[in-house]
Amino acid sequence: MGPWGGQQGEAWAYKPDGRITEIIVRHGGVIDSLLFKSESCNGFPLEPSQKFGGSGGDRTDKVCIGGVEEYLTTISMTSGDFDGQSVVKSLSFHTNLTEYGPYGSKSGTSLSIPMEGGVIFGSKSGTSLSIPMEGGVIFGFHGRAGKYLNAIGISVAPKITSFPQMGSLLYAPAHPKTPSSVNLLVQRDPGPWGAQRGRQWDDGVFLAVKQVILRTGSTEYGHTTIELNYEGEIIVGIEGFYGPAKGTDGFEVITSISISTNKRKFGPFGVKMSSEEDGCITIGPWGGQEGEQWSYKTDGCITQIIVRHGWAVDSILFHSQSCGCLTPECSDKFGGARGRTDKNMMSSMELFVPRDPGPWGASGGKHWDDGVFSAIKKVHLNIVTPLPGCSAIKAVRFHYEKADGKCFRSPCHGGNGFPTIELDPEREEILGIEGFYGPLMEWKNGFEALTSITFYTNKRKYGPYGNEIGRHFSSMCSGGKVVGFFGRSGTHLNAIGVHMDYF
Repeated sequence: MGPWGGQQGEAWAYKPDGRITEIIVRHGGVIDSLLFKSESCNGFPLEPSQKFGGSGGDRTDKVCIGGVEEYLTTISMTSGDFDGQSVVKSLSFHTNLTEYGPYGSKSGTSLSIPMEGGVIFGSKSGTSLSIPMEGGVIFGFHGRAGKYLNAIGISVAPKITSFPQMGSLLYAPAHPKTPSSVNLLVQRDPGPWGAQRGRQWDDGVFLAVKQVILRTGSTEYGHTTIELNYEGEIIVGIEGFYGPAKGTDGFEVITSISISTNKRKFGPFGVKMSSEEDGCITIGPWGGQEGEQWSYKTDGCITQIIVRHGWAVDSILFHSQSCGCLTPECSDKFGGARGRTDKNMMSSMELFVPRDPGPWGASGGKHWDDGVFSAIKKVHLNIVTPLPGCSAIKAVRFHYEKADGKCFRSPCHGGNGFPTIELDPEREEILGIEGFYGPLMEWKNGFEALTSITFYTNKRKYGPYGNEIGRHFSSMCSGGKVVGFFGRSGTHLNAIGVHMDYF
C-alpha cells in the first residue's frame, strides 16, 4: 500500500525474511531517515537495513517492537513542503498494543491508515478515499528518500495465529513480484505423541512459557528446571522418544525429551533409546533354528541387497551408505557359497532413497536457483574472516556445461572476489557437499551464514573452506551426482542446496 508523500528521492523497500523488531527514526522538523532491524523466525538477528534518507536531524529515537506477541498494524503521518521538497513531516507507528510517536513535527496534510474498517487519506477539506481492509500485520515498508524521507508505504499480510514456531503470531510475507499474494503457513500435527495410556490433560493457551520442570528416573526421582530467561526466548519445538520402560512388563512411557527454543536446546533429558533399539521394533526371524545368528544394522540407508540362490536362498549381502559418507559400506556375506554361479542367478535389488536436497543454512537472503546442467566445471568461492576464528562464505559462483556443450557462468551469489576450484575435465563429478552454518560469533550481532563448505567429487575432496563451526549439514546419502545448485544469499551465502541426478 502506498507510498504516500512526495515524488522526489529514490525508491526504496525493506521486506525482511522474518519480523521487524526495531525502527530507528532520525528526525527534527521533518523525518530525515529510517533504519530497520529484524529477526528470523528462529529468533536470530538478521542483517539491518540500509539507512533510508539523509544524515540531517537533531534527534534519534528507537521503536522497539516487543516479543512475538506485539506486531505492527498501521502508521499515521503528515506530509508537506520543506526545503523545496515534499517530505514526510511526522510519523507514528501503531502496534496491536500501543502507539510509538509521533516523531518529527506534526504539521502538514495528515494521513491515517486504520487496519479495521477502512483506510482514509488526504486532508479533511479535500477528497477522501476509503479502501476496505481487514485486520493485518505490517511485514515491510517501502517509499522514496533522498536528503529526507519523501514518502512511505507499507506491506501488509493477513494475521495467522497459533503457529508453533512463532508463539501467538506469525505472518507470511507476500511474494515480491506479486504483492497481493500470501504464502499460507500450515500448522503441523500438534500431538500428543507417545503411548496410549494415562488421563488426558490440557493446560490451555498462554502468552508465554517461562519455566519447565522435569522429573526423570525410576525409583530415585530427580528434577531439572529449565528457565527461559533470555530476552525474547520462546519454545519453538520438542522432540523425544517413547516406548516400553524397562522392568515394567511392557508399560509404555516417554523415555526422553528435548526442548528447543529460538536461542538454544535443552536436553535430551531421560534415557534415550539405545542404538540397538533406536526406537525401532525387531520382527522375526522366521525359518529354522539351525545356523549361527547374524544381524546387520546401518546408521544410514541400505542401497543394495545381493541375493545368491538356486533351489534355496544360499546367501545374502547388503550394501549401505551412511549419511555424510561417500564410501559405500558392505556387510559380511550371511550364508554359504553354494548356489548356481550363472550371473542370471546372482540377483541384485537396488533401493533408491533420495535425500532432502536442501537448501541447508541460515534464514534470510534472496532465493536463487541456477537450474540443472550436464556438468559442473568450476566453483568460485569467497571466504572472509572478519574476526579470528570466525569465517563466513561470502559468495559462490559456478561454471556449468549445458547439454549442447556450451558454458554457462552463474551469477555471483553473495559478495565478490573468488579463489577457484577447477574440476578435472576427465569426468570429475561433484557427488555431494557438506558444511557448517550459524551465527558469526560477535560479528554483526549474531548474523548467520555458511561458515564452512566442503565439496566431494568422484576423485577427491576439496576443503573444508572456512572454519567448521556451527550446525552441520550434508547432502550425501544416496549415490548420485550434483547437476546444479540453488540457495539463498544477500551480502553473504546464507544457504545452499543441490539438484541431484541419482545413479
